[in-house]
Amino acid sequence: MFVGGVRAQHEQQVRSRIEALRRGGTVADDGQFRVSPSIVPSLITALRDSNPNVRIFSATTLGRVGSEARSAVPALAIAVTDDDNVDVRTTAATALGNIGPVAESALSALMKAFNDRGSRREFLSSPYYAV
Repeated sequence: MFVGGVRAQHEQQVRSRIEALRRGGTVADDGQFRVSPSIVPSLITALRDSNPNVRIFSATTLGRVGSEARSAVPALAIAVTDDDNVDVRTTAATALGNIGPVAESALSALMKAFNDRGSRREFLSSPYYAV
C-alpha cells in the first residue's frame, strides 16, 4: 500500500505542476487551448523538470505559443540534443518546428540529433514524432 500511496502522491505533484503551467493559457470558444506568451519563462524552467511528462508538456506548450516563444529556442535545442528521454527530444524538435523561422538558430542542433543514427531511429519510432 505504501508504494501505491507514493505513486499517487507523485502523480498528484506532476498534475499540480502541469496545471500551474496551464493557468498561463485560456480555452477559446472553439475549445482549443490558447497559450499566453507570458508563461514562456515558466515553460523554459519546466524543460529542466525531473519528470519527463512535465518536460514533454512544456515543449508541446512552447510549440503552441509559436514564434512568440523565440526565447525558448536555446533551451529546446538543448533538449533536442541532451535530454535522456527520446519523447522529450522529439517533442522539443516538433516544438522548434512549430515556433517557425525564428527558431533557425536551432537548426544545427536538430541536424546533429537527426544525423546521430540512434537518435534518428528513436525519433522516427517515437509516437511524438507524428504529432
